Amino acid sequence: MGAAVSGAIPAWAFVGAKVVCIDADLHGGPGWPPLAPVEGATYVIVRHGPISISGNWQIEVATEDGRPVNAGHAFWGKRFRPLITQEDDIATHFSALLDVREPVGA
Repeated sequence: MGAAVSGAIPAWAFVGAKVVCIDADLHGGPGWPPLAPVEGATYVIVRHGPISISGNWQIEVATEDGRPVNAGHAFWGKRFRPLITQEDDIATHFSALLDVREPVGA
């Protein structure tokens, strides 16, 4: 198999996944797009858009209550991050640091 495509859609970006907008600056000029995502707001992925020739992947999102955000238009996936709970964040990133037990065989 060949090398992974740099623009491949990450595993966390599945349809139905909750995401948070981390970059709402869309450079589309005043009023475009009319229903742009809001930085810090939570959304749900409803569809994957195409992967561009430059490797950028796109997603179409809706609000948590199902209202489309600029329906029919996808946004760069890099403008979002996965929503994870504080418990998952701690378990995933800090559990090794929080484990103060003596190592086995010490």
